[in-house]
Amino acid sequence: MALQPVGTALVLGGSGFIGGAVVRALSDHGFSVTSLSRTAARSWPARFRQVFLDRDDDRSARQVLSSLHADLVVDVSSFKPGQARAALESIAGRTGHLIHIGTTDVYDPVGPRAKDEAAPLRLVRSDPQSYADCKRSCEAVLSDPPPGGPLVTILRVGMVYGPGDPVDREGFYWARMRGSGEIQVPYFAGNLFQNVFVRDVARAVAAVAGRPVCFGKAYNVCSPEVFGVADYVGLLADAVGWCGTVSRIAPELFDSCGIDWRTYPLVSPVPRLFDSGAIARDAGFAGWTPFERGISETARASTRAGEERDPDHIGGKDARCTDLVRGDAR
Repeated sequence: MALQPVGTALVLGGSGFIGGAVVRALSDHGFSVTSLSRTAARSWPARFRQVFLDRDDDRSARQVLSSLHADLVVDVSSFKPGQARAALESIAGRTGHLIHIGTTDVYDPVGPRAKDEAAPLRLVRSDPQSYADCKRSCEAVLSDPPPGGPLVTILRVGMVYGPGDPVDREGFYWARMRGSGEIQVPYFAGNLFQNVFVRDVARAVAAVAGRPVCFGKAYNVCSPEVFGVADYVGLLADAVGWCGTVSRIAPELFDSCGIDWRTYPLVSPVPRLFDSGAIARDAGFAGWTPFERGISETARASTRAGEERDPDHIGGKDARCTDLVRGDAR
C-alpha cells in the first residue's frame, strides 16, 4: 500500500491515556482516525470513529484487524508478544506503516549510563512475565514481520506524565503532602531520571508517521530535562503550593523500619537516562514541553492530588521512622 503524508490511521488502545493523545495529534495532522479499544472514550468529537477491540481475545482481535485498511497503524496497547504478533500479521497487506509504542525499559539496566538506541537490550525470554520483558519480546516479534507486513517504527518512551495518567506517580506524592509538613524520600546518589509529557509522545508519533527515513528504526522519546527524585518532589510541591520539607533518607533506614522503599514511585538505585537525539535528527522533532508547564497542567487536572489517593497505608510506618532518620540524610 502506498504511504501518504496524511490519510487514514488506526490507533490500537486509542481510548487510553497515551492513545487518546495520539488520536488527537494525528487528527490535528490531517489523518482520519479510528480508535480501537475495549472501552469507549467519553466526550469525543464525532469525527473520531470508535471500534471495539479486545486484545486478550486473539481470534476476535485478528478478525477485527483483518477487516480494516489504513495508511497508518499506531499500536499503543500491545503489552504481550502474542498481541504484537496478532497485530503485525492481521494488518499485513492492509497498511503501510506500523508505529509501536514501546518503552525505555527494554534496555539492559547495566548498560551505559545514558543510553542511545544502540545500547544493549534485555535478553528475550521464552516466557516473559514482567512488563519490561514482555515489551522486549514485543520488539523481537516486530523485528521479523511476515511477507507483505508493514514497515515498522518503534518509539521507546520514557515514564509518561500528564493529565489523566492512570499510573499517577505524581499523585502519590501530592497525596502525601496533604496534612503533612514533611515528606521523606528514599535517596540514591545516582537516582537520576527523565520523563516525557503525554502530548510530546503523541507529537513524536505524528513526526515519524509515514516518514521513510524512520522505517525499520527505534527511537527514544524522553524529554532532555533530568531530575533527582527529591528535587522532583520539590517541583511537585511548587506546582500545588505545598511549603513543607522534602527529606532525603537512606534506603537502609526505610528497611530498618519495615518500609519497602521500592513502593515509592520514581525511586531506583540506577540512573534512567536516555539520549533522544535520533528522533530530532531523522524526523525534525523539537519543542519538548517544559516540565514546569506540563506539571502545572497535570496538577490542575489531577483528581488525585489530595482527594482520592490515601497515603495512610504506609504513613504510620513513616511516623515510626522519624526519630531514626531525622538529620541523618538531609
